[in-house]
Amino acid sequence: MQWIEEHYPQKFRLEALAADIGLSASYVSRLFRQQTGGSIREYLLIRRVKRACELLRGSDSAVAEISRQAGFADSPYFITCFKKMMGQTPLAYRKSGRHRM
Repeated sequence: MQWIEEHYPQKFRLEALAADIGLSASYVSRLFRQQTGGSIREYLLIRRVKRACELLRGSDSAVAEISRQAGFADSPYFITCFKKMMGQTPLAYRKSGRHRM
């Protein structure tokens, strides 16, 4: 988890994580699922959206900039993921004052 927290804004590669901790990619993936009940990619998505929420609350940066800072390579994909998880667009979230995840 610490590796993921340190690297979540970057493009994720399971192979890089596995190499850094000295285990096979398949074992890391399996171990993560056993420990958390979900995949690493699911965890990353949740972590990135949480970071975006923090940035939306704490800055006036554009949504495109926030998506990049949170680790999303593509703003439209970020907006889609955000809306699916939070039930509203990033701008609506910022304006609503409903800041709970």
